Amino acid sequence: MAYPNGSVSAPAAVVDGTIGRSVYLNLDKSPTISEVSWIMEKSQKVIAERNIKYEKEPIYDPWCKGRCELFRNGSLKLREITYEDQGIYTVDVIDLVKFTFWTAEYDLHIYPYLSAPVLKSDNQKFIRGTDVTLQCDAGGQTVTSYTFYRDGQKIICSDRVICRGSFLDFTPISESDSGQYTCTIQNHSSTNTSNPLDVTVSWYPEGNIRCTVQPQNVGVYLICSWPGGQPAAGLTIFIKNKLNQTLFNQKYQNVSMSSITQGTSFTCTGTQLGRNSSCTLIFEPPQCPEHNEHSEIDVIEGETAVLTLNLQPESRSQNLPSVQVLPANFSWFYDVDSIPIKNDQKFLVTANDTFSSLHIFGVTKMESGKYFCRVKNVIGMRDFYFTLNVESRVLNVDVIAGIVIATLVGLTMAGVVVYFILKRKQGKPNALANEKRTSPQSHIYGNTLPGPKQMQYQEESLYGNVLAGRKN
Repeated sequence: MAYPNGSVSAPAAVVDGTIGRSVYLNLDKSPTISEVSWIMEKSQKVIAERNIKYEKEPIYDPWCKGRCELFRNGSLKLREITYEDQGIYTVDVIDLVKFTFWTAEYDLHIYPYLSAPVLKSDNQKFIRGTDVTLQCDAGGQTVTSYTFYRDGQKIICSDRVICRGSFLDFTPISESDSGQYTCTIQNHSSTNTSNPLDVTVSWYPEGNIRCTVQPQNVGVYLICSWPGGQPAAGLTIFIKNKLNQTLFNQKYQNVSMSSITQGTSFTCTGTQLGRNSSCTLIFEPPQCPEHNEHSEIDVIEGETAVLTLNLQPESRSQNLPSVQVLPANFSWFYDVDSIPIKNDQKFLVTANDTFSSLHIFGVTKMESGKYFCRVKNVIGMRDFYFTLNVESRVLNVDVIAGIVIATLVGLTMAGVVVYFILKRKQGKPNALANEKRTSPQSHIYGNTLPGPKQMQYQEESLYGNVLAGRKN
């Protein structure tokens, strides 16, 4: 489109508006505007005009009256816009100072106002090591972008924390992901943020629940523990099948020994994150049903002998949960005069609350005999006996055959060597005899040894006097 007198045309500027709210069509030209007119192309009507030079009040079309406001700089404000307001708006400007006439176009897009999204999870529990997905539910609204935040900080996506549109995936979730989460949605004209969602990552306790006792002056501490979980496990103690008390994570209960008799049961049950576990202790002297009082250990002389004792409960009941063993102390003795065994280069004793072993290194016949392990717990004491048999080392048939063959080969080789030495000796005297007849110094080698001059014998071999220590 051509305009007279140096007029200027610009491409349509896109303006985004939100349904029900106000929008501004701003002019950023020179303030020397004299007259301005706004035209809505859809209706081909001048909806607002004003003679600024003479400071006249704006004139509005009935469609625009009450909803439009034309400012002195030529900008137009539309209030409470609807989808009917969407379209092209043209402004014509006369500048009598610069003697120019120019026009500009605005393309108004109307978008719905975004209501707050709802942030939700696919799982009610956030367990460490499991996959969790958060969803920013916009309820079908037109959204151009989703952004997730934790404790007010924008989430940084990674291989483990995956951002995919309205979803945030943890693969898997960890304790460091705990916090308060929100999500923000946005389109071209509005934005809104969800209510916060608290994410507290939990994890299971370590191993199984454990029952044990700790001796005190006139009683024992009954200890029930299932540590390591978040939140702490709830524990309940039963003594003699009667409910005692319920606490969390770890429970100590002081009980007088006068109230405990042989066969008394101590049971502990625990629950955490839907998991249940229980244990029972039976107050009884040390037991090892698998041990034979006449157990014999056979070992070859020079090897390492290992004597082991593993305590197990004697009393078992279908009505009782996992039965555990009272903790005990272990001492090892050599049966002759009950000599205590201490750790040294020969012996090594290892033990925990329910197990002990004795290692005897490089056993000899002297270590044969009776041994016993004395085990003591809060209820009683018991000795467990072992018999150690040390057998002499017997050579293997193959080894013996090898030794015999090697000996025979050695003797054969020695015979061959002696034979050749004798043959050599037999050849030497004749040659030397001829030498004696032709040389006056036939016994020169006989006097080469240090010391006084020695007697010479004609019939003696030339080599006789060179042997160390030879007497003449």
